[in-house]
Amino acid sequence: MPNSETDDLFIQVRSASRLLAAYYQRLLPTLAQIAKGLNVDFYTWSPKEFTRPAQLTTSPFERWGWDMLPALSTYYVFKHVEDNNKVRVGEYLVEFLVNSDSAVMSNSNNGSEPNALSLSTSVDEAKSTLKISIYAPYKDSEKNWHYGMWNTCPNFPATQDPNPMQNFDSEAYYSSFEVPLADVMEDGAVDVLVSRAQEFIDVTVARAKYFSTEPA
Repeated sequence: MPNSETDDLFIQVRSASRLLAAYYQRLLPTLAQIAKGLNVDFYTWSPKEFTRPAQLTTSPFERWGWDMLPALSTYYVFKHVEDNNKVRVGEYLVEFLVNSDSAVMSNSNNGSEPNALSLSTSVDEAKSTLKISIYAPYKDSEKNWHYGMWNTCPNFPATQDPNPMQNFDSEAYYSSFEVPLADVMEDGAVDVLVSRAQEFIDVTVARAKYFSTEPA
């Protein structure tokens, strides 16, 4: 590769790194503001499609390059919970699923690492979304909220209006809605999303409470 092409490549790499940092410097505080408006506390986070970067003694050369981008498609889970190891009716989790590029899916290549330069969906055609989900139990238990509640609930499709769905494995009701990430960045978006998310919380928690009082 000629030197001029190599120089151009690393100019793009440096530009991309700075743009991504600026993106997260804006996105993460916005999610934190939404969480604050909902009166929920940070609980856990995890990449959706890939894994976190290698641990101290794990060789990164044996891992996928995509693992170096853990926030590309990521769950941020917040809680309205008194005890992480006691699931109680009336409490709930709020999950933010940030999907920066809908074309990037870890299972799209039959177990092999997706080639970043030949994904089936173009950059222009792919989507960037924020999905906000609510998990509200309808039964008290001594389960851990992360492993016994959130981790056992499948990723249901989003709906436009609150329409909680029951999941028997997690003994909870679930609801969610999705918006383009571009909308999240607009002025006044935080108040709009807080209001809409609160509506989903109220309906989902009410449904869970109602079901918990029904005779067995």
